[in-house]
Amino acid sequence: MQREIEFRGKHTGSWNDWVVGSLTAWKDGTRTIFAEEYASLPGKGFFNIIPETVGQYTGLRDIGGVKIFEGDIALYDGKKH
Repeated sequence: MQREIEFRGKHTGSWNDWVVGSLTAWKDGTRTIFAEEYASLPGKGFFNIIPETVGQYTGLRDIGGVKIFEGDIALYDGKKH
């Protein structure tokens, strides 16, 4: 089984949206994510990311089908679904 490699981080721009895609870490400490397309972001390309917000996709989805990334906070009701 091959795991989908994907990262998410908050954009440093004024809209402060989450960006999902391929992560690049630069020598100067900046992080960028290349996104093909995402939510309200204008077009595709490299987006500067706040390093502390970066999380990798775990390969899991919640009960609603939403991808779960490292650092997400989830509630567990103790029931088997």
